[in-house]
Amino acid sequence: MSEAEHCTAAANTMLPVARPFMASQRGKEMRSVSVVIPTVGRPELGRAIASALSQQAMPSEILVVADTLAPIDLPDHPLVKLLRVGPGAGGNVARQAGIVAAKGELIALLDDDDEWLHDHLANQHDIIPQDPANVHWIASSRLFAQDAKGDSEVWPQRLMSASETLPQYIFRKTSLVGGVGFIQASTLLFPRQLALEVPFDEALKFHQDVSWLVDLSKLDDDIAVYQAPKPSVIYYIGSATVSRKITASQSISWADRLDPADRRTIGDFVVVHSIQGAKNSGSLIAMIRTLRTGLRIGRPGGWAIAYAASLILQTAVAKLLIRIR
Repeated sequence: MSEAEHCTAAANTMLPVARPFMASQRGKEMRSVSVVIPTVGRPELGRAIASALSQQAMPSEILVVADTLAPIDLPDHPLVKLLRVGPGAGGNVARQAGIVAAKGELIALLDDDDEWLHDHLANQHDIIPQDPANVHWIASSRLFAQDAKGDSEVWPQRLMSASETLPQYIFRKTSLVGGVGFIQASTLLFPRQLALEVPFDEALKFHQDVSWLVDLSKLDDDIAVYQAPKPSVIYYIGSATVSRKITASQSISWADRLDPADRRTIGDFVVVHSIQGAKNSGSLIAMIRTLRTGLRIGRPGGWAIAYAASLILQTAVAKLLIRIR
């Protein structure tokens, strides 16, 4: 059984026993961490909480922030606390409410349908700066992206280079298959003070966590990004997420947040990411229009254009086959 499968099985059978983190194991004193889990009451919430309670490096508290009036079933554990917002306030409202209420020096985000492997917080603690006065940094890790069939692969393929900004790393396409960076919410660890200085935009209903990363890139002081190369998060994909409901026009409008001087990043974002909204709508015409928009308002790279063209061609062929049948 793989480590990922073992973690899932444990979460489905019983609440794991909390194992306190011993400083001598890692050679560093553990900084206090508040886990913030925004939720709408998904059935997978128990699995997420169990994974947070199974950490080698135990958090100081686990704040479950419910954006619903429905009852929330929580384990009877002194670290687990329930907060409420909304209902229907949005993921960023829940995240920020948890951050404001947190008592820990650091914040670790965990979506309610994802889970951590047991060494997630310990691995991240190994790579972060230890100076409490330094609050302009974020930490992330690779993850196992698992689909509904149980198949998984490691994301991102490559880590961020020193010459890239956060938007360039996340949005620029450097190869036909993959070729973009990825920093997912459930991998994020950062100082609480940073999120008070640059709060999550509570008005946003989509592109929420990545919008915060873009906002961080606009700070006068460069944000340091620390990435653990070992995957320590299981990210479940394929469900009816908010990202699948974003229209191409909404996504293109969001691109106004990007640096207008960086036309390559704007172009790549539109023709690689915004085009997914057009594809989800089932409109071939909308996909072509999105590509044209990306070419007009940005300067997408060759790999981004090739990706969009291949996606349009695949969609056209699929529609033709349906007609023939």
